[in-house]
Parts: sequence; C-alpha cells; structure tokens
Amino acid sequence: MIFSDWLSISLVCLIGAMSPGPSLLIVSYQTTSFGLKNGIIFSFAHGIGIFLYAFVTAISIGLLLIKSPILYNGIQIIGIAFLIYLSFQMLTYKMENSVLKNKTEIYKNPFLVGITASIVNPKIILFFTSIFSQFVKPEMIFIEKIYIAFLASLIDVTWYILVSVFIQHSLSKFIKKNISIFIKLIGLILALTTIILIKNLL
Repeated sequence: MIFSDWLSISLVCLIGAMSPGPSLLIVSYQTTSFGLKNGIIFSFAHGIGIFLYAFVTAISIGLLLIKSPILYNGIQIIGIAFLIYLSFQMLTYKMENSVLKNKTEIYKNPFLVGITASIVNPKIILFFTSIFSQFVKPEMIFIEKIYIAFLASLIDVTWYILVSVFIQHSLSKFIKKNISIFIKLIGLILALTTIILIKNLL
C-alpha cells in the first residue's frame, strides 16, 4: 500500500468516528454521569469492537453481512433493541439513580457498554459493510489487513477519548449543574435516532 491509500483509509475512519451516532451519545453519558475514567474505558472497549469489524471486513468476511439479509437484519434488530434500552434509561434518569446509589445499572461497566455499543450499532455495521469495505483492496497481504484494522481502532479510540476529555473539562461545570436535563436530552436524541433506524429497517 502507498501513502495515499493509508491517508484515504485514515480519513474515512476519522469521518466515520466523528459522525454523530449512538456511540457519541453513550460516551457523553458515560463521562458526564460517571467521570472521565468511565469515558476512557468506554473508548478503549469501543475501539476493540471497531478493530473486530475492520479486521472482519478486511478479510472479506464482512461481505457476508451484505449477502445474507437474515444475518444483517438480525444484527440490526439486536442493535435497535439495545438502543431502545439505552434511551429509556436516559429518559428516566434521576440524580438519585447515580452509579453510587444504583449498583445494578448497566452503565457501571463501561467496558461492557463500549463493546456492546460498537458491535451491535447499526451505524457501525453500515459503515464497514458499505463504506470501509470499498477501501480494502483484494491484493492486500494479511499483515496489511491487520494494520488497517488497528488504524481504524486507534482513530476511534483517540476520537472518543478526546470527546470524553473535552466534555469532562470544558463543559463539566455547566453539565453537572444541569445533568438531569442533559442526560434526558441525550436520551431523546438517541430515541429519535432509534426511530429513524427502525423506519429504515421496515
């Protein structure tokens, strides 16, 4: 691969990571509710899921998602169900439901949330099957496929860590004073996003 190939893949991965979607909303919730540490853990876990998708796509198994409508739709349905659950949790958020007082809340495990959010996110599935796959050339050797998967993961992790740091330090005072409103607003946006995904699936 030449430099322009790596640059093209880097740019498309950066655009994919920066585009608004469920993962951005969830990492915002993690950071504002439970602190920067949770946001960073979420980012690394999310990056692992991105690595898996990029690697699978690079070795052409990702084409199975396009050629098998049943598998593709099944993953979409699981993803939408997960997004419905997350939006419900956010819309019903109350200050007394913080992680210190509610030990059973799913969000206390940012690693699990990060992995799940990346693997079942319909936006990510669509990105890798329809966009990222176009930049994977058949003549690539195996090690190059590992490299581009790692690159996609690194860009994703870096972006979400930057988002977490920005939220924690630049907006922390304002957000913490209006945390309930902010979380419910995120939940509303996530719910609307989920409705659009459902509409596109039908």
